[in-house]
Amino acid sequence: MANTKMLLLSYCFPPVASPESFVTAKTMGGLRDVDIDVIAAEPSNFRENADYSLVDYVAERFSSVELLQADFLRSVVLSFNRLPLRPDRFVLLNRLAYLRAKEKLEKQKFDVLFTRSQYHSSHLVGLKLKRKFPGTPWVASFSDPWVSNPYEKRVPILSNWSDRTSRKVVEFADYLIFPTKGIQDIFCENNPNLDVFAKSKVVPHSYDEALYPNKSISNDSRLKFAYFGNFYGARRLEPILEALSFLVRSGEISERNFVLQIYSSGFDALGILLDGCSELKGIVEVKKNVEHLDALARMQDADILLLVEAPSKEPSIFLPSKLVDYIGAHRKIFSITSEGVSAELTREFKGYCANVDDKIDICRNIRKSLSDHKSGIIGDLRSNKRGRRFEVGCVSDMLMEVLKIVIQGK
Repeated sequence: MANTKMLLLSYCFPPVASPESFVTAKTMGGLRDVDIDVIAAEPSNFRENADYSLVDYVAERFSSVELLQADFLRSVVLSFNRLPLRPDRFVLLNRLAYLRAKEKLEKQKFDVLFTRSQYHSSHLVGLKLKRKFPGTPWVASFSDPWVSNPYEKRVPILSNWSDRTSRKVVEFADYLIFPTKGIQDIFCENNPNLDVFAKSKVVPHSYDEALYPNKSISNDSRLKFAYFGNFYGARRLEPILEALSFLVRSGEISERNFVLQIYSSGFDALGILLDGCSELKGIVEVKKNVEHLDALARMQDADILLLVEAPSKEPSIFLPSKLVDYIGAHRKIFSITSEGVSAELTREFKGYCANVDDKIDICRNIRKSLSDHKSGIIGDLRSNKRGRRFEVGCVSDMLMEVLKIVIQGK
């Protein structure tokens, strides 16, 4: 597989500041002996500020990165996160992405076309390119379900059209990648006339050990929790705030033995929320969002890393890339979640798992973490070998197996 040439289309790619952007850079950047040209979206197409912390990392691992800038009107529209366009708002960038990818494919030979989502619109470009260049193998990688996503509202006409095009993508792609077995199962169920299982593989998100500063756990007398990311949709901060308020009133925690640090771009809104919780002053600290490399370093400054997920009636099939970053930090994890992938992984790594709808369960687990900290049994998890299956080298080897299948037919 030496000198394999890949064209990668992923609207989320550094310096875009998004979890998918960081996952793509790490997982695809770990591929050995593969020259990768990237087509991605300019950060100005997103509302969030750009994150340049992985620029050198990307430059060392990718042959070229071309960032697409929408015209003024499309750029304004793209900055609104919750537009009812389907499969997503980045369909507005598809024509520009197609024309640029088509030009590259006409000028030079690529051994494989690789499209990644979030956002699913990238796969529509892949579908059009596959029809234009049928001899070029195409791999489509999905971070989330396309059809039957429990957190996406149906939009008349547009959702029906999106469902039909998703089936075409599944049909025409030579191979499909999913981060969890649950998401793979949904694609199989939604495409009963296609043998999705036979041409797909479960490949998880990855972390790169080289991106962490490799700090030892601190000796702070306080138990330090840390949370990284935003709260949106049904993902809420209130459950843990209510639990912490109860524990403060009962005298079980104070600013002398506990602190929760929250790093989020929703700094102002969270500050307003905390204004109504005066008892948590000095216990919950809201800080502005930091760039990805800084976040990875601060993860290793904490004793316990907090994950908060949206409630789910069914077991969750999603693998948060944040959870994989936490595993890479070798710190204990405290998950407030429903049953499913995150709960299972948290328990596997001997973390604390509380039901998102149960304040008593959250309190119980905080008490357990305080007791463990006092006993000195919260420590560095570097010796836990289970996390190595998420390390970028292992994950990239799984992707290399897929590339061999589609390129060499092996």
